[in-house]
Amino acid sequence: MLRICGIALTAVLLAGCLRTVKPDFVPALTLAATVLILSLFFGTAEKVLAWLTDLGDSLGVSEIYMEILLNVLGITYVAELTAGICRDAGHSSLGSQVELAGKWMICAVSLPVLLAVWNLLTELLGG
Repeated sequence: MLRICGIALTAVLLAGCLRTVKPDFVPALTLAATVLILSLFFGTAEKVLAWLTDLGDSLGVSEIYMEILLNVLGITYVAELTAGICRDAGHSSLGSQVELAGKWMICAVSLPVLLAVWNLLTELLGG
């Protein structure tokens, strides 16, 4: 985690210096720092995903629901990351649209869970 924080803080400081001299380079710097942080993140993410899969197996959770959970986590992370980069580049309205699209995608991916809850409720209420 210290490496990730160090990379982020270094990128912020460099971006502050570049913003006055070469503001066009700031989005490229941000993207480079993001790629570097993601490369460190994915090393630990694999362990977390394996742990979540094992947890789901031990609790008897259906693989379909675990897949939906992982898809939602992925959509959330990618949408937030992309929206942040858009905002850093001065395109806040585009960042907001990415966030909105991410929310709609999460709703679409979650529909099987909502349908299962609906079927369970109708079954419990005798419908």
